[in-house]
Amino acid sequence: MMLTTKALTKNFGGVIALNNVDITIEKGKIISLIGPNGAGKTTFFNCITGMYPPTSGKVYFNASSEKNKDIDRLKPMEIARLGIARTFQNIRLFANMTCFENVLVGKICRSKAGLFSTFFTDFSKEKEISEEVYDLLEFVGLADVANEISQNLPYGKQRRLEIARALAIKPQLLLLDEPVAGMNSQEIIEVMDLIKKIQGKGITVFFIEHDMKMVMNISDKVIVLNYGIKIAEGPPEDIQKNEKVITAYLGEER
Repeated sequence: MMLTTKALTKNFGGVIALNNVDITIEKGKIISLIGPNGAGKTTFFNCITGMYPPTSGKVYFNASSEKNKDIDRLKPMEIARLGIARTFQNIRLFANMTCFENVLVGKICRSKAGLFSTFFTDFSKEKEISEEVYDLLEFVGLADVANEISQNLPYGKQRRLEIARALAIKPQLLLLDEPVAGMNSQEIIEVMDLIKKIQGKGITVFFIEHDMKMVMNISDKVIVLNYGIKIAEGPPEDIQKNEKVITAYLGEER
């Protein structure tokens, strides 16, 4: 398994946001995390990526490797360097930087040397890194706006730019928090195609989403949270028929 959580729990004061959540993420798959608003989905991502320390429980990444086994107490940058990248529910681009510069920052984050020493003083690496940044922009369909200021891009392109920056870290596991929120139908199709392309590069994709058509069309497995508890896990066709899931979304009376 690429990533596993065991009894992962997160409390905020008297509020239990996650309650003994066990999940497994299989290598090379597209897996979605769904649930009603307030179910604990983003909190779960935050615990995996070091934004929040779990109250209790464990997170294992590449558990077959001793080096990468236990990550639940690591800092976000340490987790990123191990090969887990993410995007956020609210876009977090560097608004006044160009598209190229935004992806460059992601690229340099993978290096322990830092932005200045890696890019600006090691001229032997400058051309190689620049080419890799442009390749990523082309991969997500933004090569033609490489020199545009990111805040001037349409919303859908900003989302794709954030994905490109996450890919610059060279992740084994990519976490996407509501990647098609606020998008029109054509933009959603484009992101679905992009996620499949990412999977085609051997990267495992784990995403949170409310668009059920997207979830059911591209997920190999769906995990469902409700009030911080995992209530279901399985292939999309089983989740669609699961009574606990239907009740969580629609209530007891249907």
